[in-house]
Amino acid sequence: MIPKGPNPRGGQGAYVDPVTGEQRILIHPADPCPHCHVNDPSGGRLDINGNPVAPESPDAHLPLNTK
Repeated sequence: MIPKGPNPRGGQGAYVDPVTGEQRILIHPADPCPHCHVNDPSGGRLDINGNPVAPESPDAHLPLNTK
């Protein structure tokens, strides 16, 4: 993955697939419930098991351990 933006790990940017150029990982560490999103190669959201899910579904928000 290639980091894009000023601070992808800190929630300012994303990690991009070097082959497709598509966003694959987006991190929201400052959210009241810190989480991240993982996208498949075509941009669809994935759950914790790698299954396709709706972008706004709770399963698309993967818990982020910030401790």
